Amino acid sequence: HQDWVIHVQSTWKPILVANRFVLTFPWHKETDIEQVLLQAATTSENDKEPTKAQRSDYLELQLQGGIAFGTGEHPTTQLCLEWLSDILPTLVTKEESSANDDDDDDNHVWLMDYGAGSGILGMAACRLSQEIAAQSSTPVQHVRAIGVDIDVDACRIANENAQQNQVNMKNYLPPLSSAADDVSKALLLKAQQYAQAQLDQESTTTTSQSSTASNNDDNALFMPESLQTQQYQVCVANILAGPLMALAPTLAALLQPGGYLGLSGILQHLGEDVAEAYRQAGFVDVQVERTQGGWALVTGRKKLEE
Repeated sequence: HQDWVIHVQSTWKPILVANRFVLTFPWHKETDIEQVLLQAATTSENDKEPTKAQRSDYLELQLQGGIAFGTGEHPTTQLCLEWLSDILPTLVTKEESSANDDDDDDNHVWLMDYGAGSGILGMAACRLSQEIAAQSSTPVQHVRAIGVDIDVDACRIANENAQQNQVNMKNYLPPLSSAADDVSKALLLKAQQYAQAQLDQESTTTTSQSSTASNNDDNALFMPESLQTQQYQVCVANILAGPLMALAPTLAALLQPGGYLGLSGILQHLGEDVAEAYRQAGFVDVQVERTQGGWALVTGRKKLEE
């Protein structure tokens, strides 16, 4: 069994994503990263394409959960990461965000990663803002990311990932208050009941001392009331076209006026259908911004209040 684990781990190389990030797993060493960077540089040179081969050009994110909740290789993840890399440099500057300073006493840019999985998108946004701040001579607001997912294990893994990478991200089960209609509320209620049943079952299999600690940790998976009314400057969701269309009112309620929206997990031929659903939900400048490998990225902004 141990030999099999070692073999599987050896096949999971560090992953270069969006020409900006290197995703690693706990068993990777610096030499593994350097080897992948060297291979990427050699390939790009043969293809006569520009490449970043310097270690310092890449922001590292370490993932704890293996491939179970997403590694970043999929085109939809790369589309979202490229979009975040495009919008954040302007968004985190004081000039762009100063209008919100009075309402945001923590002085953060709030980002929602809806359907967070491993938390890779929210963590990447946090790391980008850290990097921008380190290189900027002017004040920069850091990203504070909140992730939601209906899978208890995904929330736990994402929180471990955030802690490991020292980023300001916390992951929760979706609150019922985020439901914009009865159908959405029923789906969220079912997910929370299932999650609570899992947590109750786990608590009965532990000792009294460890059960108390476990319950405290598990309760943290339910979003506190203080965050349930938070409005976000950015919302990114990498799910599937059908759920995204159903979630249009929910995501509209989460974003503040003028907020940025980035959606993927969308097959290319369904891109315009998703875009239209968000136009109907009150978003403007909605478009299929880019495609990759048969998948689409839909972007837009929430309409400003008149």
